[in-house]
Amino acid sequence: HLGAASPHIDLGPSGGNRGKIGFDSNNVFISATSGTGQIHFKNSTTSTDAPHSSGDTKMIIADNYITSVDPGSDNTRFGLNAGAALVSGADDNTLIGHDAGLLLSSGDENVFVGSQAGDGTTDNSQNVGVGYRALTDDIGDQNTAVGAFAGDIVTGTRNVLIGRGVASSATSIDDNVVIGSGAASGATFTGNDNVFIGKDAGFDATSA
Repeated sequence: HLGAASPHIDLGPSGGNRGKIGFDSNNVFISATSGTGQIHFKNSTTSTDAPHSSGDTKMIIADNYITSVDPGSDNTRFGLNAGAALVSGADDNTLIGHDAGLLLSSGDENVFVGSQAGDGTTDNSQNVGVGYRALTDDIGDQNTAVGAFAGDIVTGTRNVLIGRGVASSATSIDDNVVIGSGAASGATFTGNDNVFIGKDAGFDATSA
């Protein structure tokens, strides 16, 4: 149908559901006639096989979602090298951004959104890091950090860190709540069970 008013290529049988590739003056369109059809991106298809019968699926575009395929279960990865180290058994992670969750291998239920967010985490679980370089060290479990550089080199557990640069120099800390731009960020902070709220609160704290 390349000479038609709406030029397109039909892929599939003459009747029933089929795939379509079309174009207009500015765009290329890939679609399926089925309302529940999916578009699969694959590699390693053998030279003599149809793409649906061999190869490895790498990404699926479906009716209401886009997902990448990974060795674990129910992981979502978008961005160059995001979740590049995931192995079988790493489940329910959401990794979005360049190098997000880069070294994460066997951890579960983590959310890392932002370039280099969580890029040093290996086998830890239930962490949330949102922002450029949030939680970039090999952290513990159940940390929440929101903001650029929030908890940048933290290695502890169960911390809540909200604000740009919050606890960015902290290392092995547990059970802290730090909220406010620059809070607990001026010294190498190693304290536990603290609450700092406000801009630069606890800025020079060390082992409080």
